[in-house]
Amino acid sequence: WDAAFMVAADRLDPLPPVIAGGVTFLVDRSRPVAVLREADGSQRVVTWPAAPLPDQAASPSVLAATRCVWVVYS
Repeated sequence: WDAAFMVAADRLDPLPPVIAGGVTFLVDRSRPVAVLREADGSQRVVTWPAAPLPDQAASPSVLAATRCVWVVYS
């Protein structure tokens, strides 16, 4: 095991969960990252790195739609 390749855990700091279309969305409070948890328990990580975000999101919110969510940064 080579300690040079160890990476510290970068944990999600999620907003309250939002469910849309049977998927639970866990959106990070300050980064453009979310974990999507399917009804069968499977998970995937998504990101939107090209979004024009403010330097620091003062009050992010998540709005549920039919089969997706909108993440609003203000």
